[in-house]
Amino acid sequence: MKYSALALLIVSPMLLGSVQPIWQFMWIVYIGLIGTLYAIRTLKGKTSYLKIRNTSGQRKWSILLFIMFILWSSLQSTYTDPRLCTDSFFPTECMPRFVSFNPQNSIKITLLFLAHFLLFWLVADDPNRNKYNFIIFRSIPIIATCYAVYGLAVYWGGNEYILWFPKERYVGALTSTFVNRNSFAAYLGIGVIISISLTLHMFSKRLPFGKKTDSRVTVSELFMTFSNSWHMILISLILLTALLLTGSRGGTISTILGLVCLVYLHTSNSRTTKLNRFAIIFVVLSLALFSGLNSGDLLSERLQQSNVINNERFEMYSTLLAAVKENLYTGTGLGTFKNVFPLFRGSNIETVFFRGHNDYLELVLTSGIIGSLLLLGALLLLFLSILAEARNGSRHCIVTFSSLAITVQIASHSLLDFPLQIPAVSFLYTMILALALSSSESTYT
Repeated sequence: MKYSALALLIVSPMLLGSVQPIWQFMWIVYIGLIGTLYAIRTLKGKTSYLKIRNTSGQRKWSILLFIMFILWSSLQSTYTDPRLCTDSFFPTECMPRFVSFNPQNSIKITLLFLAHFLLFWLVADDPNRNKYNFIIFRSIPIIATCYAVYGLAVYWGGNEYILWFPKERYVGALTSTFVNRNSFAAYLGIGVIISISLTLHMFSKRLPFGKKTDSRVTVSELFMTFSNSWHMILISLILLTALLLTGSRGGTISTILGLVCLVYLHTSNSRTTKLNRFAIIFVVLSLALFSGLNSGDLLSERLQQSNVINNERFEMYSTLLAAVKENLYTGTGLGTFKNVFPLFRGSNIETVFFRGHNDYLELVLTSGIIGSLLLLGALLLLFLSILAEARNGSRHCIVTFSSLAITVQIASHSLLDFPLQIPAVSFLYTMILALALSSSESTYT
């Protein structure tokens, strides 16, 4: 499972964030094949899959709610509602249509959700997770740095191409192999949080968390601390620099919120000494200040130019709310935003929107209030389960703290964008949640 997961993490951002339908279908098939392989191995008794060990009540309910969400989404694509009519040769005749405005696309998105669930299950319940989980976790910022370095090279080399395709949008912003700078900013934000969390973890080797001591740390010991963690500090600086050069306001602000959450979780730990707290705050502020001074001009310029009142995106939200009210209970089917929104768009909105730029509103529009409550309820229960693990003082706090901070980042970014609709981001986030779920049973340190 380790190599299969790493292959997904490495390749999915390369294909323009895997945002095109053909690549999404490829990953559905890929994960399906992995799941089939391990199911066969389980039946032969070579692995112990198909059961998440010691699953708590919250986690069981989370899994149940997600399965119910999948069933509801499938029902939208296959059930014909007699109250809904489609075009007919006879004006007075009502031809019942599916609840979904685009059943084929809804089925594809449902399969994509199912692929995420299968990936989550395989990573969380990997019988070899004691050995491999931390390897996968440490690999995430390294992989993100590779894409950041490529993006920086393209940016400083003229910023004219995305891979071999001519760059038509966001010419002045760093996007690496992604099309949208906000999507790449969400991806980088995850790498930033994990790299800084790993940096703090390395500091804890010299400034040990959980050992209350009044001994003074000498200059030589501090120097040794920096020398032992220089590579992770460098990775953090590269990722922060690339993040600021995307010029994404939502991506940067959401990452800051995630870092605030990370610092709070580390400093509020009862086993953390005052010296530890000072070191945590000093490291995070130093990294942020250094990166901001060297590459924050583009972001600063965008923040000064922002006009919230006249922003067409906010005008779109009011139209989106009107569409939600008309389809509140049944929804329009997953993946049907681009089919439904033009029916409600007024003349005041000139831009053609293919996504809702608010994952919550788009989810309610497409899945209805029933599907939305099922999915958000499943994620909330999983979040609370991981939060309880963090409050209990788990010795694997590096994974649980990072997952909680990343959840804050993604949740806040989803208010103004669509990070979880980009497979490279959603697959990565799914793996992080799975690693956090299984961390309480692992033996790595």
